[in-house]
Amino acid sequence: MFRFNFDIDGAEAMNAEDMALSSVNHEREDSIEARQEVNPPSNVVCSEHSISKLIETLPSRISYTPSLIPSSSLGLKLARRDLFDARFQIIANADDAEMKDEENETQAKQFIDAPSDLVPGIYEGGLKTWECSLDLVSYMSSGAMSEYYLPGKRVLELGCGTGLPSVYLIQKVFRSSQFGSNPAIFYLQDYNLSVLQLVTLPNIILAWYFSPASDGYKKSSKEDHPTEPPDDGGELSLDSELLDAFLSSLAAYHVQLRFFSGDWATFLPVIQPGDTPTFDLILTSETIYRTSSLPSLISILKRLKPSSEQDSQPSMALVAAKILYFGVGGGVAEFSDEVLNAGGRIKNVWESNTGVGRRILSVQFG
Repeated sequence: MFRFNFDIDGAEAMNAEDMALSSVNHEREDSIEARQEVNPPSNVVCSEHSISKLIETLPSRISYTPSLIPSSSLGLKLARRDLFDARFQIIANADDAEMKDEENETQAKQFIDAPSDLVPGIYEGGLKTWECSLDLVSYMSSGAMSEYYLPGKRVLELGCGTGLPSVYLIQKVFRSSQFGSNPAIFYLQDYNLSVLQLVTLPNIILAWYFSPASDGYKKSSKEDHPTEPPDDGGELSLDSELLDAFLSSLAAYHVQLRFFSGDWATFLPVIQPGDTPTFDLILTSETIYRTSSLPSLISILKRLKPSSEQDSQPSMALVAAKILYFGVGGGVAEFSDEVLNAGGRIKNVWESNTGVGRRILSVQFG
């Protein structure tokens, strides 16, 4: 079975299911090469999905568990939808004729029949939260990045999966009293539409729910609502009143959400045909394990807004990854070479040498 190993510093960052699914050391890296030979990746053309359409696919209730961000001096917790709850929805949707579509039905069968971490060309592992994404949240919540001003910025997360780096930034806007009039635009891309439906959007809703932006909704509700994610998790009813309040907060806080599924090799033409925007911040984690995808990844990183290192908030990409992905040849060294060959600048801004070493790299072009 095809799995990434977590090896997260601090077991509190994982729930029991995550720990069980992560018990085999290096299994994903060791088996990736063989799986690629049998089932090579296919190009799923990227397409955009409106938030209204994604909301239509939400269940009436979700369960969640808090992720305690490792090394965070603030004791930061982000609520994320439980993996078992997302799996349950996959099974329920597979039995519901109204919810079926060819892509999601194929993904559901692949994931349920053989619940591996990655099925190349079918499912790219987005339903689970990988340790490097938690590293990225920890890095952004400390030091200079903790003061990053988001209004007016375009933020892209590639291979977003559960989207916790973006979830952290979106919640930061919802917690701010100075959110400005210029919109903060978040572009969230994952290979699988089902991932956006099952975990990305639900986690963003949870970020709003556990922020001051939801206070008006909570005060109007007859139920008791926690202000922080309970340590033992909980459930959230996604009724029409809550969803309307969420959408109203997006407008009030000038947050725009754009969702894309498909191969990122076809991402740029879809964003804004004929006038592709540049980005202030690009985030990606655990996405450089397949060397064949690096050229298309770097072509997107080159869409960073031109800036200099003297700028107070220079445009950059933050790439979180393991030093080496065993058995496939991908890793930090190969990615760094590709960036330098493309004329970029790269700097190691964070590292951990526990277990399989991990890095966060800052990449700039221009």
